[in-house]
Amino acid sequence: MMASFSTFHFNRRWYDSDYESELIAILKKEYVCDRAYTLICLGHNDELYGFPDIVLRSNGRLGLTKCLADMKDRILDLIRKDESIINVRDCLGLSPLHLICSLHSPGQMEILKLLCTQRTSYANTLDSMSRTPLHHAVSPANMKYHSECNDSGVSLVDIVTLLIKHGADVNAMECHGLTPLHLALDYYRSGSSNRLRELPKLIRTLIESGASLNLKAPSGSSPSSLTPLHLACRLHGRPSLDVLSLMISPDYVNSTDHRMKSPLHELLSIGDKKAQHSDHSLSSPCNFIVDKARLLLDYGADVNARDYECITPLLMVLDNPNNTFCVPLVRLLLEKGAIPNVRLAQNRASPLHLVCKHFDDDVVEQLVPLFLKAGARINARDYKLLTPFHCALFPRNETSCKIGTFLSVNTLRTLIKFGADPTLNDVHENSSIHMVCISPNPHIKDVISFLISEGCKINNVNKQGNTPLLHFLQNNFDKKSIQTLIDLGANCQSQNLEDISPLHLVSRSLVYHDDVDEIIEAILKGGANVNVQDCYGNTPIHYAVRDESTTNMKGIR
Repeated sequence: MMASFSTFHFNRRWYDSDYESELIAILKKEYVCDRAYTLICLGHNDELYGFPDIVLRSNGRLGLTKCLADMKDRILDLIRKDESIINVRDCLGLSPLHLICSLHSPGQMEILKLLCTQRTSYANTLDSMSRTPLHHAVSPANMKYHSECNDSGVSLVDIVTLLIKHGADVNAMECHGLTPLHLALDYYRSGSSNRLRELPKLIRTLIESGASLNLKAPSGSSPSSLTPLHLACRLHGRPSLDVLSLMISPDYVNSTDHRMKSPLHELLSIGDKKAQHSDHSLSSPCNFIVDKARLLLDYGADVNARDYECITPLLMVLDNPNNTFCVPLVRLLLEKGAIPNVRLAQNRASPLHLVCKHFDDDVVEQLVPLFLKAGARINARDYKLLTPFHCALFPRNETSCKIGTFLSVNTLRTLIKFGADPTLNDVHENSSIHMVCISPNPHIKDVISFLISEGCKINNVNKQGNTPLLHFLQNNFDKKSIQTLIDLGANCQSQNLEDISPLHLVSRSLVYHDDVDEIIEAILKGGANVNVQDCYGNTPIHYAVRDESTTNMKGIR
């Protein structure tokens, strides 16, 4: 009689080709039902964990209905002859119990019950990867099959229940540190359209059987350490809320992974392109993310917990704005005590900076009052001395709205109403009008006119001596924007610290741009001097000659 094994030690004494040809071959290699189907082990086929994918391959004309059912008597005869055959392994360390948990055929449960009820049966026998039969039963490949073949007549929950009843360890960890609960949760969050309907019940069965909620295991091939609660926070859809309610505990609600991320971080990182599970966007109406966040917070989740980058849940929501839940999430986090003036470590940006940088008019006008009520500073500065108002002047982030869109004048007016100072400059002494001139704004006339009415100067200079017109011409050559600046009073004779004038910039930079004549004409009409010299003694015509620009030379002359 063979002894039971707590760990797997491969030894030729336990691998007997004669044994395999009798019992293991029945479950793994033998052609059955007149070669109608063949059981084939495809090896390490699963992308995530390398579980062998035992599949059925069609070879002939007969059906599968008799395959395993017809083998019961034969298997029983083999066991009667030698009970130790139940624990014999093949070259991969797979026992008959491992194999039967991965097969899909009428009669599977009968054979499984037959094996489990034998006196020598050991439910925690390990293969060469330290996987128990329970691991095989809930492997991604096996669950995928059960989700796609609902007519198999075999319930995965029944298989798991039977294994647990006969002593299967629900907290057994295979060589990658994964427990059966980790596998079930990670498959569920994968977003497959063929999710196993009974998976919530399966997870409940594992938890009620004593599965630990605080065992950490790696995620995929990365060296991270995720608890089952972290994985549960990745789930989506209505059942995910039920699963989370079942798993949540004050003892583990603030457990962290290798990146110091709590389950609340994990929940709110959905939609983050840097996250491994970012394929599930926060914009999905079926995420119930606000309800799940409230549940975590009600059980004691730290609303101001910081990960290894010092990012709090509030900053995580605002820095990944591609969702429809931002306003209710921010409201919830602030109600639960989130610090409104917390800063990003890399650039010292506050939550209000992120609001004004990423979101559109409607969201900004909803969130700003919430933050101010919570005590946020409307004129907070980041490491470049930018204020939230400065961020509101930049084009919107492409993840939250269309590229090149800007906040409206009404929203800018609302920010000033709440106390924003438009006359403040950044670390390079750029004014608000300089920032408007970073890129072409289709509403540049309305915006600059509004800023002038609020006390901004159209000809203020920065540390390089550049006025907004010079600042614009260094990066952009939009004819309408240039004409607008001139019409609003931009000085066409201004020179920076290198004595570069607007005409110098045009003459040396417009070789490959259209509308050369119109732009030069507009600047000349604005009072530009064609003979003005820079610090090197060069006039605009010098640059035009250097670049062999006939068009520029004609325009300047």
